[in-house]
Amino acid sequence: MNISKLLSRFIATTSVVCIAALASAATAQSFPAKPISVVFGGGTGTPVESAFRLIAAEAAKPFGQPVIWDSRPGANGRLSINALRSAPPDGHMLAMATDAILISQPLSDPEFQLQVGKHYAPVAFMLEFPSVLTVHPSTGAKDLKGLIAHAKANPGKLNIAGVAGGSGYFVAERFRQTTGINVTLVPYKGSPQALVDLVGGRVQAQFAPASAKQFIEAGKLVGIATTGSQRWSPFPDLPTLSEEGVPITTTFWYGLIAAAGTSTDVISRLNRTFNSILALPDLRKKLDADFGMTTGKHATPEEFAAFIRSETTVWGPIIKSAGIKLD
Repeated sequence: MNISKLLSRFIATTSVVCIAALASAATAQSFPAKPISVVFGGGTGTPVESAFRLIAAEAAKPFGQPVIWDSRPGANGRLSINALRSAPPDGHMLAMATDAILISQPLSDPEFQLQVGKHYAPVAFMLEFPSVLTVHPSTGAKDLKGLIAHAKANPGKLNIAGVAGGSGYFVAERFRQTTGINVTLVPYKGSPQALVDLVGGRVQAQFAPASAKQFIEAGKLVGIATTGSQRWSPFPDLPTLSEEGVPITTTFWYGLIAAAGTSTDVISRLNRTFNSILALPDLRKKLDADFGMTTGKHATPEEFAAFIRSETTVWGPIIKSAGIKLD
């Protein structure tokens, strides 16, 4: 091949690359061209929905388009993922994904393939909050030491509630393995139902959300410890598990993801906009005061992706050791 032909091919290839780059940039500048929908695999009326509606109201301003919450409960939250997979990769449909969907469920169900960067594109790390280890007064436990002593004195009789395929269920399994106690994990379809049965004494413990606070204050439940790296604002008097000598630090978290193949320019626009909103001081104060939620970690899509991969290495051995299988 002579030099002129090589030069012509180089120019043609370079032109294609430049045109593609310009087209991608133009798409990002015109994005969004219509409302952005955010599908969620949980039910309606949840604290996460309420918190996101506050964020969505702010996001509509810079986007110039509404940001719409679309709750699609069912199938362990996977209906939202299925909807995202069938959506055009243009950023107009996102999914609010839980840690359980992105980490624990793919690890415990070989049929559910959800690999970061391959099956979806991380957009932004949104919200996180610890859980509170809560027990029924019938256990007689007032603190973590007392709860572990009760479990060891009654092997197999302490029932810990958790949503099947949900974060609390996997945290309970991690707690069981770390402390070496013999307990029974009881799967539920939803956290509210589990909490009702805990208050009724049909189960004895749960790694519960902040909604357990009303029952703890009423004396119907006993708060033992929280799971974060520091004390949780709804329960300032409760120690963390780490403070009590159990080396578990974990939170429930939520992140926005887009369909695989969404352009990096659109991802960057989404990421920058949502991060700017999550940094608003008044919004952060309200999220903490009303829901005990925090924001601001893993700021870039790349950092979010790295966090997902690191969490996979943490939870993989725990789930494998337990032999948890979801379908």
